[in-house]
Amino acid sequence: TLLRQALGNIGTAKGYLRLFAPGSALDHRLSADMEKTVWTGLLADRDNRDRARSWLDTYINLASSDEAIARLGGLLDGKVDAAGVEIDQDVRWQIIEQLNYLAAPGSEALIAKEQARDKSESGQLSALASTVIRPDAATKALWLAKIQSLDNSEPYARLRTAMGALYPNSQA
Repeated sequence: TLLRQALGNIGTAKGYLRLFAPGSALDHRLSADMEKTVWTGLLADRDNRDRARSWLDTYINLASSDEAIARLGGLLDGKVDAAGVEIDQDVRWQIIEQLNYLAAPGSEALIAKEQARDKSESGQLSALASTVIRPDAATKALWLAKIQSLDNSEPYARLRTAMGALYPNSQA
């Protein structure tokens, strides 16, 4: 419980950086320190599956540096070990969503690739979230219009997912 609370506080701090100092030298320096601390914690808790998973979840959500983006890609490809934490379908989508949030090179193609791998309803919603969260004004405008239309052309689950991903706090 204490670990999850501390990791939540790190996530909150990262959120403030994204909101108030995105792209600044302070953001880059503190983000790199957070990523390093959380990855080190993940490796140190290798023998405790639940704690390691908490570290990994936090790392994915913090990742923004080139090194962290490359590491996330390596986790997806199976080339980077996540301290024994299984990279299951939920974690794969979490990584893909983060990479698309950052508009990392090649991240958009990961959506279609993963959709072909995961045909579940949850996978379809995760693909939608990964698409909508990209910092792409045209996609956001399209989904905002769908949400505001109230014409029932999209199921509520898809609208709810799109609304949740539409405007993260660091995207204008």
